[in-house]
Amino acid sequence: MNEPFGYNTPAQGAQPAATFNQEANNGSNTEFYGGKRMLRWAAIFLVIAIIAAILGFAGIAGAAASIAKFLFFLFIAVFVILLLVGIFAGRKLF
Repeated sequence: MNEPFGYNTPAQGAQPAATFNQEANNGSNTEFYGGKRMLRWAAIFLVIAIIAAILGFAGIAGAAASIAKFLFFLFIAVFVILLLVGIFAGRKLF
């Protein structure tokens, strides 16, 4: 049969369904609640604060340092909370 260009039957275009373990291990879910992203932004604002301080921009340096400090402590708080939840939830499983 002559199929239109780009047309696939369900059997031809079917992709095997990914299991839960495949989805969890494919690397897309490695950032748990954006933790790496939060630390990356804290480091970026810290570098901005250092460069601004070297160049003499005291206002920008202070603001960037404050943002970096806030993000760092927020990351620590989220980490501790999730660690405690993981510990207590893990004990209930066994």
